[in-house]
Amino acid sequence: AEQGTKIFYIDHLTALATGQNEDERTILERVTADMSSLAKRLSIIMIVVSHLATPEGKSHEEGGRVSIRHFKGSRAIGFWAYFMFALERNQQADDPRERQITTFRVLKDRYTGQATGTTIPLRYDAATGLISEAEEDDYNFETEQDSF
Repeated sequence: AEQGTKIFYIDHLTALATGQNEDERTILERVTADMSSLAKRLSIIMIVVSHLATPEGKSHEEGGRVSIRHFKGSRAIGFWAYFMFALERNQQADDPRERQITTFRVLKDRYTGQATGTTIPLRYDAATGLISEAEEDDYNFETEQDSF
């Protein structure tokens, strides 16, 4: 890594497959394998953002639960990634407090496996612009939602 740079952000992974002659799945499989090999060889961290495919049932915009299979190129990402995280939020909720609650979900923890399945409720404070761990009172709504 040049000049000590150890963390790289790629936003978004599917942009690397745009405009190519091959199908997106094949390109994403090759790119994720190459990124994994590069990260290991250079002892760097690559944080990659991926688009989500449209789920069956509740949409992601309405707080639908994210699973590994929803990631574009999910087979390759799931195979090569050491960690996978998802952010879930009902941005269409009637209650403005609910629209400010995001669930941070650990989908994969290859390091120990102990964090897989963990969720952390996060609250956005519009006054400060900060995100912090939500208290139970922050997400105790009358509407239907996933449990934390």
